Amino acid sequence: MERFNQSTESGKSPEPERQKIEALINASLAHGIKFDEGQNAIVLEVDPDDFADQELLSDSEKEQIMATDPFVSKVLRVFSAGHSQKEALSQIEAGKILAEQSDENLAKVPEIYFHSDIEIKDEVLRDKLAKAGVETAGSQVGVLLMYRVKGVDFLNYLLQEAIKKCPAQEAELHPNIGIAQRALARDPRAMSTEEVFKTAAALIGFEEDERVRLNPKNRDRLFTYLQKHDFVLNPEIIARAEKAINSLNQNGFYHNDLTERNMMLEFDPNGQMSDIYLIDFEKSGSERDQDFGGEMAILSQYKLLGEDRDVRQQKELMNFFGDLEKTKLRVKQARSEDYKRLEETARYMLRAKDERSMSLAEKNALVEADYLLGGKAYELLAGILIDLSLEQSEQVKKYIDQRIQSGDLSVRYQNYLSRVRSKIQ
Repeated sequence: MERFNQSTESGKSPEPERQKIEALINASLAHGIKFDEGQNAIVLEVDPDDFADQELLSDSEKEQIMATDPFVSKVLRVFSAGHSQKEALSQIEAGKILAEQSDENLAKVPEIYFHSDIEIKDEVLRDKLAKAGVETAGSQVGVLLMYRVKGVDFLNYLLQEAIKKCPAQEAELHPNIGIAQRALARDPRAMSTEEVFKTAAALIGFEEDERVRLNPKNRDRLFTYLQKHDFVLNPEIIARAEKAINSLNQNGFYHNDLTERNMMLEFDPNGQMSDIYLIDFEKSGSERDQDFGGEMAILSQYKLLGEDRDVRQQKELMNFFGDLEKTKLRVKQARSEDYKRLEETARYMLRAKDERSMSLAEKNALVEADYLLGGKAYELLAGILIDLSLEQSEQVKKYIDQRIQSGDLSVRYQNYLSRVRSKIQ
């Protein structure tokens, strides 16, 4: 495919090329299609209709630039002077590394069609760019034209799912949710990430943040909300991203900014995920950014969303019983005589003839357990009950059933007893 020439050694593009790029920027700005912005750039969606009357472009150039398969449009990023070349070259390098891998089930990198530093001579256009947030120092800007993924970023997708999962009764408390649900049902790309973020913020309980992103607290809140409403993430999304990042890292390339907004998801006509793309290589390079915290940290958390409720509950139970066992063994080894006395008190509790005697014995057992392990009395007693169930299963089940039915337990202890009961069914 024939492409625009890259920038010359002087950093300035030839006059015909400069005019073409000015026309591209003007057309996109004129239609107000600014759908995103970064720290040093604005991002414009290029629409084929914008260029129907652009006489500066030949028919073949228009056809090449506006090719829509498999992308609906192009992305035109306009950078403040000096910021385009590094990102473009890093993105090209990442794309080459992934293209050389034998595994086809990797996240991809959008192909760059053109990148260059150019001089903007049109003063009106310079003013437009300045108002849009692009510094035109010395009249220079960086321009990067690449294919746009036909989909949404990962953050947009997760927020959409949270909105869709919102029950009708809950939606009544947030009037914008119902409107968003209907809009997204018609078209998943009907709302920008900014619009979806603002709509979901009150629903999920985000703390205020100036940027459309997930800080750690908001990420945890979104994660909890999705789990609570039984959302299951297609595990292939994280698997492909993980394999791509591993391949890049093994080749000495680090993205260093892998966030929810820097993964794009593409879907087929049936709404099934078809491809994943990594974007925004502004911070990438040959050295790992130690301050970033690791490229796999976010992916590891979201991997848990790929498990349905039954699997998650089973893992939680396994972790719960594992923790009880560690707690019990720690006390048993450190204070064996005191532990034996607590065990005898628990046995007496199981032999109680009536509810009153059982409740009194339970209080004594919890006092002793608190003396041995303050703050974890419930855990310690629950661990002992599991041991006792091996020889007195009927007595343990009877105790738990009676105590739960009484309704006078703390919520925490009742939850522990319910889990122990499930183990000795």
